[in-house]
Amino acid sequence: MNPDPIVEEVREAGAKLAAKAGYDVHRFFENLREIEKMCDKPLVQEPAAKSWQRPGLKKLPIKGASLSSTIIEERRGKDTSDSSGVGAEGETMTREQILEFLNANPVCHLATCEGKQPRVRGMMMYRADSIGLIFHTGNYKALARQLVANQQVELCFNSQDTQVRVAGVAEIVEDLGLKKEIVEARPFLKPWVEKHGYELLVVFRVMQCQAAVWTMATNFEPTRYQKL
Repeated sequence: MNPDPIVEEVREAGAKLAAKAGYDVHRFFENLREIEKMCDKPLVQEPAAKSWQRPGLKKLPIKGASLSSTIIEERRGKDTSDSSGVGAEGETMTREQILEFLNANPVCHLATCEGKQPRVRGMMMYRADSIGLIFHTGNYKALARQLVANQQVELCFNSQDTQVRVAGVAEIVEDLGLKKEIVEARPFLKPWVEKHGYELLVVFRVMQCQAAVWTMATNFEPTRYQKL
């Protein structure tokens, strides 16, 4: 996937805000609401199109739903029944659009299982691409131990009007180059790594992903997962 300057800018801004909030996802959004109170206008306005919709896409009404309910069809002149799931019944986003959505909304919740007890926490994904979803944590944290004991995970990403759930298998990635890339992109990690070394940083990639998209237009439909 080619670097996107807008996505990189969003990641950098998100990293700074996360550091300011002490990496507490609830404080993260509380700070955003406090900032908004100081502005004359809302910081986020209702978009004319879905947040993940790009130029070159058109809206089509869903059968049996109101005219405002839509599905997205990509105008690329290719077979819409290919293995990526494009145009499959009930899907509202293509594989490429889902990846774009995840990168634009990296703050998410990650669920693991510790024995029979589910565990969930807020996370900030580093990157999503055709190989998988990349995250990092510390080797001293419970999350790292849980991933070794049980690799099955599920994530939930949200925007104002869309939710994407991703189920997959988390695999530890032993790649010093990737660790250095992450630390360079997220400066708040540098003092920590300089003090303790890269071995304390655990990078994992969620693979074999299946994604389910939710919007109000599909609220009463069964959950459908598609290969990501």
